[in-house]
Amino acid sequence: MEYVNSNITTASKLIRRAKQIADVANSDFLNYEELTDYLNASWKNVYQTIIQYNLNVFTVEANLVGSGGVYKLPFDCYQIKSVKNPYTGIEIPRKADSASMYGSHYEIVNDNLILGNTCGPVTITYWRKPYFLTFPNATVPTTYSKAEDAEILDVCKDAILIKGVEDNYYIKSLLTDSKLDLSFIEPNEYEKIYLGNNFIVGVNSQPSTEELYYEIKDFYGNLVFYGNEKADYVIKSDDGLIYFGIYDEDGVNIIELDGTTAIDHISSKPDNIICIDNEFYPVEKGAMPIGIFDCRPAYTTPDKKLHLINEQFDRSKDIVEFVSIPTMGKLICTNYGFLDFSGKLYSNVPDTQLSFPNNIFFDCISYDLAIRFLCKMNADSSGVENLNRNAWNQLTASIDQNADFPRIKLVRR
Repeated sequence: MEYVNSNITTASKLIRRAKQIADVANSDFLNYEELTDYLNASWKNVYQTIIQYNLNVFTVEANLVGSGGVYKLPFDCYQIKSVKNPYTGIEIPRKADSASMYGSHYEIVNDNLILGNTCGPVTITYWRKPYFLTFPNATVPTTYSKAEDAEILDVCKDAILIKGVEDNYYIKSLLTDSKLDLSFIEPNEYEKIYLGNNFIVGVNSQPSTEELYYEIKDFYGNLVFYGNEKADYVIKSDDGLIYFGIYDEDGVNIIELDGTTAIDHISSKPDNIICIDNEFYPVEKGAMPIGIFDCRPAYTTPDKKLHLINEQFDRSKDIVEFVSIPTMGKLICTNYGFLDFSGKLYSNVPDTQLSFPNNIFFDCISYDLAIRFLCKMNADSSGVENLNRNAWNQLTASIDQNADFPRIKLVRR
């Protein structure tokens, strides 16, 4: 057992332990997405069982001030444990279906707590929303070679646009190892080339007009569109599209490559702009948009970091996670992860670290996960179910329900 004598484990260790329990350690009958779904299903099931036992774990206390008996619940509120008068400490009961709406009680309507005849502040104790657990996908060997692939010009999803040692241009798919020659591009034909989803954008500057002359071609060299544009930004999207950004005194106007269709506006002059799920965000240089991660727009940077954008609040409160990768040197960001100089493609998904004072808690998650693996294979899970029940008995016996038991800690939050 990998977490014996330690109150810290990771999501990947929980999965490995569950596979050992189910005796499927060397099997690949579940893909990465299924493993992620099963892991979080087990985690949420254990979390909900903790709540059903009414244990003082994962609980948070908050003081609410409302208006007219209406109180906005905290954004991370999952289930309410108690509502109390902060001055007397008297608990306010939840409204029964048959009770009058004006009684001394509370009810939950949408994201609000409604009190019957109370207008002052209240103190609530609640269980927080269960976090989303993640673990890295497999490391993928690719055919990328620094000696052969002299210069990576651009990246689109998990494909790289390369200028070879013989001044030839081609595209490599890192996940399929396929290669597509772009023989229609002449050496030094463009100052810069950008890779889109099934198209390239070749750009040359025109100093006399401060405009860019650009051509859009498909992968067979057919001209799709060309034009002149004074573009200050070339904006990459997680879906493989490309936009231009034009700066003026009011900010950056974002337009499509036709040079006329307005898309959005950013009222600042950022270092860089990316597009995720059709929304535009100011970010640092080198950012790679990868889509939605844990319900948030996400991008990576070459310094091995995953950035989760905080859309509703101050961007200074974005979540930034360091992804542990056993390599040094400059990395290339792709949708899948980070490409190093040796051609290995590492996952950009962090391994969630969990800390809990009692290791039996980790056993409960692993047993639940192992049961799901066995059910997936239509195998007998009765033995593991017995182990799971015994673990729960030990866990609940070890937790003082009246104590403020130390809560689990996750690195991401």
